[in-house]
Amino acid sequence: MAADEFMKAAEDADVVVTHAGVGTVLQLLELGKSPVVVPREKARSEHVDDHQSQICDLLSERGLGIVTSARNLSADHLKRAMKQRTEVHE
Repeated sequence: MAADEFMKAAEDADVVVTHAGVGTVLQLLELGKSPVVVPREKARSEHVDDHQSQICDLLSERGLGIVTSARNLSADHLKRAMKQRTEVHE
């Protein structure tokens, strides 16, 4: 999916599930979305290390998204994210 196509889909979405890529998460936060963030894991051969888990820890501490693992993702996570919005202050 092209970047502009992703941004349009994200703008129109009630909820977005994403990996913990910093650029993607920041774009979603700027749109006012509270993303459901599922970090890629080294143990599952999804990434070279677990830096996405560290990013998720920061997001959780600051209440900037709903963090879960792929195996625990549920409708409750989606419902919570739909109710939560992020406000960016410049």
